[in-house]
Amino acid sequence: MVTLLKVVELQTQFNTPAGTGIAVNQVSFSLDAGKILGIVGESGSGKSVLAYSLLNLVDPPGKVSGGRIEFKGELLSHTSEKRWNAVRGDRISMIFQDPMMCLNPIMKIGEQLVETLRIHKKISRSEAEKIACHSLERVGIAACAARMHSYPHELSGGMRQRIAIANAIINQPDLIIADEPTTALDVTIQAQILYEMKALIKTNNMAMLWITHDISVVKDLADELCVMYAGCIIEQGPTEQVIRDPRHPYTKGLIDALPQRSKRGSRLHAIAGSTPSLFNLPSGCVFKQRCERRSTQCDTRPDASRFESRMFHCFHPLEKK
Repeated sequence: MVTLLKVVELQTQFNTPAGTGIAVNQVSFSLDAGKILGIVGESGSGKSVLAYSLLNLVDPPGKVSGGRIEFKGELLSHTSEKRWNAVRGDRISMIFQDPMMCLNPIMKIGEQLVETLRIHKKISRSEAEKIACHSLERVGIAACAARMHSYPHELSGGMRQRIAIANAIINQPDLIIADEPTTALDVTIQAQILYEMKALIKTNNMAMLWITHDISVVKDLADELCVMYAGCIIEQGPTEQVIRDPRHPYTKGLIDALPQRSKRGSRLHAIAGSTPSLFNLPSGCVFKQRCERRSTQCDTRPDASRFESRMFHCFHPLEKK
């Protein structure tokens, strides 16, 4: 396996008059070609900030304050903005949650796709248009020539999201970062896009980082799963193993909160409390305030426990099944 992305103890903080908030806290993971890594956690867990940090897109007062980002052996965390501009959109692409935020409302779809190509490649406009049309076909858009002349507002939400995906894959990147790209779509369209994205990644030996708050979305999509809470990755391992046999209480809480886990007519499970403010993180274990298994030992931050392909941070893990 070829390791495309290696992240080591990445930290992102926000310096404000109210204090310093740690949004991404000592995060480490790696991602191989042909693999899909899921990042799952509640809103406010730091998932989106992690995505923007990986592309050096964190705006002030935020900044990446520590750690390493290596892409295909190249250290990107200390490179120039000129180099970042060459990598972003070409070797690493991002799919955003709301396609209307990344599609220009006054430009036709074809113009936007062609622009993405010609920024990074020295090709003619006619050649770029052919590649753009093919990119639309790859994400299941028929009559691509007609769609190339449409404006974003003329298309449905599902169609716009497919176009955002087409724009992300048009330069045949090595890595795609997807930040909750199917959240606003209905279940049927979501399932179609998930199927198509998985096929694209596997067929073209790309890699993808899929960020979501919904663990049911990644259970059949991701090869590996990282569970994120309060800026930290608290559990990591093969997706099927993590969902079948969670070791961290927070991971089990996320799984138990799935509606299909509750009996019909019964009360839905919910994790008590809410995620802590990044400006007021608890000392020790970041989940201790909401954890039913906590003890005084949890006032100290737990080191990573590792066995086989699994990792978790917890003094009182659930017993292995």
